[in-house]
Amino acid sequence: MPVVPVAIHGSKDVRGWRRGRLPRITVSYGTPLRFDRVEEPTRDEALDAARAIFAQVREQYAALDAAR
Repeated sequence: MPVVPVAIHGSKDVRGWRRGRLPRITVSYGTPLRFDRVEEPTRDEALDAARAIFAQVREQYAALDAAR
């Protein structure tokens, strides 16, 4: 099953929003990542998958941040 990494930029600005102009929020969908299915993954296998996913999200977020 694929995992689609998603980076959301600007959402922290929504927390303090009151009235007037809405903050700009950008969503970036990455290339789907595929992992071999493991019925009972070890902690290390789960951490490796999470690190791969969040590494992609960090790259996407950095690209969105640089574009602003």
